[in-house]
Amino acid sequence: MADLIDDAIAPAVDKKPAAVEKTPMAKRRDMVLLIAVSLAALIPIWFICAALGTKYGLWGWKIGLGLMTIKIGPLLIFATLILAVVGAVLMLIARPFAGWKAAIFAALIPAIALSQVMAIKAKSANIPPIHDISTDPNAPLQFSTQTLQMRIAQGETNPIVAPTLTPTPTNPNKPSRFAGLNVAQSQRLAYPTIAPLIVSGKSVAQVGEAAKSAARGLGLVTVKSEDCDCGAGSFTNIEATATSFWFGFVDDVAISVKPQGNDVRVDVRSVSRVGTSDLGANGKRVSAILSAIRAKTD
Repeated sequence: MADLIDDAIAPAVDKKPAAVEKTPMAKRRDMVLLIAVSLAALIPIWFICAALGTKYGLWGWKIGLGLMTIKIGPLLIFATLILAVVGAVLMLIARPFAGWKAAIFAALIPAIALSQVMAIKAKSANIPPIHDISTDPNAPLQFSTQTLQMRIAQGETNPIVAPTLTPTPTNPNKPSRFAGLNVAQSQRLAYPTIAPLIVSGKSVAQVGEAAKSAARGLGLVTVKSEDCDCGAGSFTNIEATATSFWFGFVDDVAISVKPQGNDVRVDVRSVSRVGTSDLGANGKRVSAILSAIRAKTD
């Protein structure tokens, strides 16, 4: 009897579900999703390497930004999205049903990356393709020989030009509200609130110290600083650099503090060393410097 029971139980215990053989369609689905997931994982790595490789000198900014980020980056994003969509379709029709987590991952990463690209593109449409912002574009601050030599030493840098005499670079095939304007006019149109800061009730020396403190607080690295507490001719001149986190792009900043009647006038100029458009970085920086000085002198 025991032997009979054992014989009856054994098949039930030993029996395992037979493996379902994948159809050719399912194998194609798995291969497509594997490639899509691999590319999706590569996307953030690609953009990080493009930026940090530029920052640490592994390649020039034209390769890191121009080639890897602007040209190859979107191709990588769209290729991954297409493969993710194809994989999702195959997932729905192939049997056995599998791969939905991989499909979601493969679609989510490039979708996030694409949203960032579209946001930057939308932002750039409202910003003039310029890289020189000044509180007084008609008479912008001039940089010292020391700063100019630093720009030359870097190589392939933008020249320091007169905003009122320099046309805004625009694409004739794309309509732009900045077409036909010079840099100074484009700045006024895009940044109408940027103007010299007038401080009352403070001395040039006090405002000068506030300017130095503001520059340090915003992470600027001072290249040169000059002060003269000499009555009507008092002044504080500061030159500094600002370096972007990802690509390590360097912008040169000049701050001038001088008397204007019974008040003190502050002027600021920020100029990128490379690139045509700063995507609003210099305008944001000039506004931040003025706001910080205003807060310290109120």
